[in-house]
Amino acid sequence: MLLRYTLLYLPAQIVGPLFQLIAMIVWTHVVDEHTLGVITLVTATHELLQIAFLAWWSQYALRFFGRYHDRGEALRFYRTENAVLLISVILQGIIVIAVLLLVIAPDAKTGLLTTTVGYVITRTLNLYIGERARVQHHIWVYSIQQIVGPSVGFIVGLVLIKLIGQSAEWPLAGYAAAQLAAAIIVLPKIGYGRSFWPLDREIVKQALHYGIPLIIGGALGWVGLNASRFIVTRCREWPRRDCLPSATVSVSAAAAVAAMLVTAAAFPLAVKSMEQQGSKVAMRQLADNSALLIAILAPSITGISYCARRSYIC
Repeated sequence: MLLRYTLLYLPAQIVGPLFQLIAMIVWTHVVDEHTLGVITLVTATHELLQIAFLAWWSQYALRFFGRYHDRGEALRFYRTENAVLLISVILQGIIVIAVLLLVIAPDAKTGLLTTTVGYVITRTLNLYIGERARVQHHIWVYSIQQIVGPSVGFIVGLVLIKLIGQSAEWPLAGYAAAQLAAAIIVLPKIGYGRSFWPLDREIVKQALHYGIPLIIGGALGWVGLNASRFIVTRCREWPRRDCLPSATVSVSAAAAVAAMLVTAAAFPLAVKSMEQQGSKVAMRQLADNSALLIAILAPSITGISYCARRSYIC
């Protein structure tokens, strides 16, 4: 079953990251340094905001939503989910505007502010819907969330750049439009509620207890990956500073793809085993997951090392 689900998830794990890699290389050649810096820093900022304001809930939903669904308590979960999502996107929108004006682009105009907020909100929805889809193995829903934004958004953004100009708002507008379409398309398929109240404090408390350690770990990982982007972007004397974003994204994307080839299918299967058959069966499932992960990571590491020596990553 693990191998079957891994293969079914395979297109989503390859096509989306592939277009992210292509996009970063293309942006390096078709836009100026300032625009490239805005795009990469907005993306990096959203990654941190996602970790801080929604990853804790996403991981809780991935782990426990199936339990609420099986017990017939889905509506109780949906109400709290809606409230958490609403608060999260509001906070993310406010903070990304502040970061944009204070750090990334102090001269940002209304167009860039609007498209940045649109990008952050729609990307947040895509990521969360994808996690929810994994719980019940709605693979086509997950695939749409992973593929449409990076691929269609890149194409639309590239067309807008060619037709209108090189401002960073046009690539972000392309991504935002594609991500919004991806979310709307799958809404009839996924379960969701229409109310925000009453907020279930017990669920929120459990989610925070489960997710706070994940927030800390994710934030530390984000610092290690993205801090250099901000430093080099601000350091104008750094030689070939435009090379860092593409190199960093290339390597991190390769590692993420290799891991997600397994974990997209593997973690929900382990959760299902835990809920239905107990911890011993779940541990055996995790052992199988780990073996497959190592088998995929080994050639990935070899390939990245080869490309680095040959100076292909830049």
